[in-house]
Amino acid sequence: MKLKCIILFSVLLLIHQVIQAQAEVIRVKAGEDISKAISNYGKYRFDSFRQGRLYYTYGKTATARFNYNYLIEEMQFINPESGDTLAIAYPDQVKFIKFDSTVFYYNEGFMEIINDYDTVQIAAKQKIKISFEKIGAYNQPNATDDIDNNQTYVDEHHMYYKLIINQDAIIKKQIDWYLFTSDNERPVRADKAGFEKLYPGHTSAIRNFLKTKKDGLKDLESITQLLLICCDRSIVR
Repeated sequence: MKLKCIILFSVLLLIHQVIQAQAEVIRVKAGEDISKAISNYGKYRFDSFRQGRLYYTYGKTATARFNYNYLIEEMQFINPESGDTLAIAYPDQVKFIKFDSTVFYYNEGFMEIINDYDTVQIAAKQKIKISFEKIGAYNQPNATDDIDNNQTYVDEHHMYYKLIINQDAIIKKQIDWYLFTSDNERPVRADKAGFEKLYPGHTSAIRNFLKTKKDGLKDLESITQLLLICCDRSIVR
């Protein structure tokens, strides 16, 4: 039982280090392609569109080649007839999309399952926030203005616009963490309320743990530590 908890901690800590590396604040110079700073594969999750199966909330399934677009927060697919890149029309009807080793759930946005361990799953929802520095007199940057990247980078055909010349951009990647269990189809936030809902028998331990965390459950490492506290009776069967 303790060995399983140690393995869980080691795996999630490794994933935490990888995701922390991707969560840096990145500055992109004017004239550069902003998508190249989003991930290893530009604005996409995968290096190419991959075969996957979509499971709808009403029971039907469909297969296609999918890829998740981080920049505009859309799951896209290749139309097999026209070859066009399209967005899923009604994402709120999607339960999840399964690839060979990756699963995306939908719950007010797509989230990727980071780890699946026994009866609990940890999911990450990544949001990209982009700010611009306007270049003023004498080619000096003015104060940074936040811009809604969904309006800035997408036209009616869901085509991507490159960074406007004479503007530097600052990219911030925000990750929100969620928990799934086999008894709860809808995810809950990996925060105090979420843990207490999933593990009511550990309320005192959860509150005592959070007293030692000034920033709360903001990263995967803290979530993992609290999960280990709850796992002895709640995760490992």
